[in-house]
Amino acid sequence: MFRQGLKRSRRRGLLWLTVLFCVFVVSQSRAIAAPIDLRPYWQAAQAQIDDFQLPNGLQFIVMQRPQAPVVSVLTYAAVGGADEQPGQTGIAHFLEHLAFKGTTTIGTRNYAEEAPLLTELDQLNRQLQQAQAKGQDATALTQRFQAVQAQAAQYVRQNEFGQRLENAGAIGLNATTSADATTYFCSLPAQQLELWMALEAERFRQPVFREFFEEKAVILEERRQRLDNDPVSQLLEALKAKAFPNQPYGRPVIGERADIAALDRATVQQFFQQYYGPNNLTIAIVGDVDPAQVRRWANQYFGAEPARPLPPPSQGKAKPQAGTVTIKARSQPWAIVAYPMPAARDPDQLAMQLLAEVLSRGRRSRLYQTLVEGDRLVLSAQAFPNFPGDRLPSLFVISASPRPGITPQTVVQAITATVTELQQQPLSQAELDRVRNQLRMDLLQGLESNAGLAQQLAEYQAEAGDWRQLFRDLEALEQITPLDLQRAARRLFQRDRQLVGQILGEGT
Repeated sequence: MFRQGLKRSRRRGLLWLTVLFCVFVVSQSRAIAAPIDLRPYWQAAQAQIDDFQLPNGLQFIVMQRPQAPVVSVLTYAAVGGADEQPGQTGIAHFLEHLAFKGTTTIGTRNYAEEAPLLTELDQLNRQLQQAQAKGQDATALTQRFQAVQAQAAQYVRQNEFGQRLENAGAIGLNATTSADATTYFCSLPAQQLELWMALEAERFRQPVFREFFEEKAVILEERRQRLDNDPVSQLLEALKAKAFPNQPYGRPVIGERADIAALDRATVQQFFQQYYGPNNLTIAIVGDVDPAQVRRWANQYFGAEPARPLPPPSQGKAKPQAGTVTIKARSQPWAIVAYPMPAARDPDQLAMQLLAEVLSRGRRSRLYQTLVEGDRLVLSAQAFPNFPGDRLPSLFVISASPRPGITPQTVVQAITATVTELQQQPLSQAELDRVRNQLRMDLLQGLESNAGLAQQLAEYQAEAGDWRQLFRDLEALEQITPLDLQRAARRLFQRDRQLVGQILGEGT
């Protein structure tokens, strides 16, 4: 599953920054607006978390939540679209799909007989690509390829990996790929945790990328639906390319169509060997678990795989340049205003995330009050920090759908005026408190999300180097003042760094 566009962009949202606080303060919900000393709750949460690292570098984070006999599990691979090389875009997302295809013992009826057919398919694919590049007749090769593909399909046990877990009661079995990372996750009965650990260890120890060419067709169709046929997604990709020319964040996570079509199993296997060593993985387990037992299973199932040398981390720097990207399409008009913003561990990161909440959080937000209700320029507006990721400098994006008869240029001017107000006049303390209280109240409706906790703990461990940084950010969030937000707005919303994207109707 590909995280496409703003709706799927991966960011460390302020909502989840306060989730652990809310888990421990349900009894305080009646007085949620009143100042509360959060430290006891943070300390209680941290007391329920155990972490350890295997000798091969694989990091585990285990949080006990015995309210129900269930557990959520998440494997966080610190590799995403930003780690790809030019000409190989989409490979991280492709690998995410293939990770569900099984191993030498899962997903096959007879691997000893299947393996030679997979090798022959690889050889035929290379010959087909060479023949097509030379303009030669490839009819015979195509027929042979299809025949071997049909033979190989007879050995496949469709979705056996997923079926084993789902038969054991697993739900939400899925994965996502972003610019920064790839995550694999599900929830299941606590008594089935050992089964998941055994299967998860095997699929990353000896994966077999079967049904490779069938899955390529699936991904190309996914790209067509999510990107090629979606003008807003096209606009976002064009905006990224302008903001980050020839840089990791400037390339589409789902990949360029030509790159996807050209990928072969050997290239994906090499990418897997580079980035899926145990020392590049973090596993978070949250629920009704015994940390001591988890540690024993971790050593039993994951301990034998050796660490691997990792490629140097991707590098990128946002370009502070003004610019405009315009797309003409048979679509409703659209307007986007974006500003370069710093990476995750920048001191102003939390303040900038809170600015997004101030701008578009609910009916009392700045954009709703001015653009939706006040001047009636747009149907909707939303602010998103950290697009397309937060490992590197990224974009703060404000996206709006103009009302009929309103041009994107008019909306851009109104958005610019709105963010300028944040630079010129500090928020009132009441407005800041309102946004923070809304975050808390929302989270009271989703206190039992083991899955969300697993995501955040793994992400903080992998990106910040310590899951405890989550609690430090919680405390820092409570300390932010209106003047902090004004200073962050002045740093962020600089007119000479503004990037504008717009969709114009055909004939405009």
